[in-house]
Amino acid sequence: VGQEHSGSNHMSLLGLNGTFGTKNKPDSVIVNLVHKNGGAVLVNHWFDGKGKAKEFYKDLGVDGFEIENVGKELYYDRELFKEIKQFCEDHKLLMVGGLDFHGYGRACAVWNAFTIPNWDTMDLVSRENAILEVLRARDQDRVKVLMYNDRPFYDSSNLVFRPFITMINYFRTLNFYQVLSWCFWLILVQLLWNFKRRHFVAIRKIIAPAGLLSALFLVGLGLYYWVRANAVKGYSDLFTEYSSLLLIIGSVFMGYSLVVIYIRFFRTVKK
Repeated sequence: VGQEHSGSNHMSLLGLNGTFGTKNKPDSVIVNLVHKNGGAVLVNHWFDGKGKAKEFYKDLGVDGFEIENVGKELYYDRELFKEIKQFCEDHKLLMVGGLDFHGYGRACAVWNAFTIPNWDTMDLVSRENAILEVLRARDQDRVKVLMYNDRPFYDSSNLVFRPFITMINYFRTLNFYQVLSWCFWLILVQLLWNFKRRHFVAIRKIIAPAGLLSALFLVGLGLYYWVRANAVKGYSDLFTEYSSLLLIIGSVFMGYSLVVIYIRFFRTVKK
């Protein structure tokens, strides 16, 4: 059994024989209780700056720290990463990755890879015990943090040029089909521009139909997200939230566009 303790910092309490109350108990008591029950304590996302100094948790006797977390807004400066990594290595503390998935971001982008002999022949209980043995022993040689990272870590330097660097990084990573997509849309825009120059069309006549098409797109996307939300119900609230937003915004814009279209194209003006 595992549970999260919200004390001076969030901590994962792993390997418990059952749940126990942690409310209003100091961190030191919680760590001692977990160890007495044969469990392990890991400090979660210490690098967000909301907890106490890392030395405080080391003195408490925690077993390790998260060094990576792909939860929303939990990317952090790489200099701090080097600091916590070196600290764990110096004090023989375990380093793990945390998912912290609450319905936002990527559902799975970090893994803790354990080296455990005869894994395939073990039953569920034996596997849990084998993992706990590694955690309790703080055996870093048998745990590797694997992280999928689809973009570089950005710091606060060169902010003026960052948009251009990001744009270059985007275009240089396009695959063949994405390049074809860009070519298609660029050609289409150019053709529409040429058509507009040869056949003058007042902007006021274009905006309302374009707004209606955009509203229909938002509503369609909202319906698609609503279907996806039902498929992952209980696991993620992301699709549900965005579905509601898109349907509401799309419906409002659709109504507004229809009113404008009626006024500009169908309403009879009395002379």
